[in-house]
Amino acid sequence: IMSALIPAPLLKVGDVAQWLRLKESTVRKWVCRGRIPYLKVGRTVCFQSKDIEEWLLQRTHRHLDASFTVDGSGQTRRLR
Repeated sequence: IMSALIPAPLLKVGDVAQWLRLKESTVRKWVCRGRIPYLKVGRTVCFQSKDIEEWLLQRTHRHLDASFTVDGSGQTRRLR
């Protein structure tokens, strides 16, 4: 029960860069441009893993099967 009260550790720029397979400088640019969710603890930029996970899910593009289409009525039908 006590573990539910302990927050997840904060991630640093290097952690997020490694997770996303980016350069640290790219993550820092995204922070400056407001492209990625972050928080500051004093002068240190930190990230919450749940925020990064949600951010990634919002940017996930799903591949649609090109053999189907949605017609004007909202119905899905197979293309011939």
